[in-house]
Amino acid sequence: MTAPEARRTIAAGGHSVLADPPDGKPLLVLLRMAARGAGLWDAVWAPLGRRYRVAQFDLPMPTTAALAHPREVFGALAEAACDVAEALGHARFSVFGWNGGCHVALRAAASAADRIASCLLLGPFHAPAEPRVVERGLEFLRVMYERGDPRLYAYYWFLSGLSPRFVAANFDRVEGWVAQRVAGDRFLANDPARALAWMRALRGAWLTDDELASIRCPTLILAHSLDLWHAGPTAEMAQALHARIPGSRLHVLTDVGSLVLLEDPGRVVSAIDTFTDDKRRPA
Repeated sequence: MTAPEARRTIAAGGHSVLADPPDGKPLLVLLRMAARGAGLWDAVWAPLGRRYRVAQFDLPMPTTAALAHPREVFGALAEAACDVAEALGHARFSVFGWNGGCHVALRAAASAADRIASCLLLGPFHAPAEPRVVERGLEFLRVMYERGDPRLYAYYWFLSGLSPRFVAANFDRVEGWVAQRVAGDRFLANDPARALAWMRALRGAWLTDDELASIRCPTLILAHSLDLWHAGPTAEMAQALHARIPGSRLHVLTDVGSLVLLEDPGRVVSAIDTFTDDKRRPA
């Protein structure tokens, strides 16, 4: 396992990348729009480092104009992930997408199949079966975001992504996470029009069924059972992707929401460890 102090921020593929030093392990690239400074991956970095050389870079936030074409946006972000991996010296690598990062991971798995060794998805979005529920959820987000109070938005984001039981017992930790996100996450500083265009883009399906069916790398889809802000991602969205990706494995984490990596990171790591062990066993 790589100690935190051994990680270095380096320039790779035109991006600033936080990465473990080369150690002979396969590379795992973490993908999520929330900035590295938000600390959302901190609890799982070291456990994942038992099996992988872990790396993360801040995905460049698309312009409002670019977000009129989400398919191209996610394609460009997938290419950026491939560029980073190549610059780190890995011709093949694994991707771990979380929420919006799942679109990027899936695009890489479909379009750069020779580069992607495995695909891990946590809380993926997909076009909802009942879009009106998501539309009302997005209206709540729009009103909060346009108020221009990043602290209020951050509180709602954490309170809706964590289970009520966890919030009641750990509110001091929630307050600390809110402060960290407000201070370190550039997403909260974006103009409302761009942020809302991004939120809407996340809740679409940007690979065709044929493209999803073409994915052949081992794929683990981790879903959470709680959706307390009614805008996804949901377990139903994960199930829809699972039905479209041949050989994928679906694991639903019960009684937790979209921020399970903060609330109970051990459950996520355990599911990934089991998946990794199983795919290494001879058929």
